[in-house]
Amino acid sequence: MFRGLLLRTARTLTRVPALVASPLLMSAFFLVIYSGQLGKAGGAMLPGGSYLAFVLPLVLLTTALSGGMVAGQLLVRDMTSGYHERLLLTGAGRGRVAGAPLAVTGVALTVQAAAMVGVGVALGLRGVPAPRLGALVVGTAATGVVFALLAVATAVRARTDAAVNAVFSALFGLSFLTSAFAPRDELSGWLKAVATANPLTYVLEALRDAAGSVAPNGALGVGALTLVGVAAVGTAACAAAFRHAEAAR
Repeated sequence: MFRGLLLRTARTLTRVPALVASPLLMSAFFLVIYSGQLGKAGGAMLPGGSYLAFVLPLVLLTTALSGGMVAGQLLVRDMTSGYHERLLLTGAGRGRVAGAPLAVTGVALTVQAAAMVGVGVALGLRGVPAPRLGALVVGTAATGVVFALLAVATAVRARTDAAVNAVFSALFGLSFLTSAFAPRDELSGWLKAVATANPLTYVLEALRDAAGSVAPNGALGVGALTLVGVAAVGTAACAAAFRHAEAAR
């Protein structure tokens, strides 16, 4: 049954290519703008480092967040068509219902991340070994799937694309309240305090560590632990949303 769910979800995604293309085009646009307008000034903050390698993980983070919301949007489509309700009545189980859009989204995110890394190379990213580029792709996909749990929980609870989009808007805003354009040590005042408390900061720094760019010591491990924490919260939120939906039937 899960295989059938995967195929159905994948077909839905291929029929609405904008769900994948829109986040990719937006991310490519931001990378071109950031590297073009901030590259020279930003490079001054990174002695011996590449500002493109520093800002690419930020763009990959926003790619992960926007791409991850696709799981919620796919689920909303199934729920509004009534397919979701019929599926649960067959005993398919919550894990399969949520797992299919998450798995398909993970594949789409891998393609998007690889494409964005390719754009970075085309813009002049040099000196990053292939294994590190691969780690960036894997890290981006993993980040997107973890945060997609929040989109799935929202979709099950609210049953609207607008609610899923609101989750992305909130996360997108938070992504800029991090060490987005400068190392955290260069921040000051309230922004440094907010960035230090913001979980997305540690995910971003982990991606930078994977890219071999400027990042605090141990950033990769801290970022991985942060994703584990977000995954726990997202899983609990999904379980609560399913319980609410079943009680409301």
